Amino acid sequence: MSTNAKIADIKPPPRAHLKGLAKRVYHALWAKGNEGATDEEMEKILNGTHQSISAARCNLMHDGYVAPTFHRRPTASGRTATVYVAIRKR
Repeated sequence: MSTNAKIADIKPPPRAHLKGLAKRVYHALWAKGNEGATDEEMEKILNGTHQSISAARCNLMHDGYVAPTFHRRPTASGRTATVYVAIRKR
């Protein structure tokens, strides 16, 4: 089963006002659970550019739907990147 198929099977809490890429980023992060994902991992999952994925993630963070963790994972370039998780906003 592909990652996208797994993401489609896991339904996060409804967020009617989230649209387009922000909704896809939120759903994908929700599907990753506590494991979370880096921006680079999200780029691969959603087949998006760094600029668009990171911008959507920043907007979601600003709105309280995504939070950074204290974890970091290596990127393809060998540097480390922050891992983000989706959170349930009340």
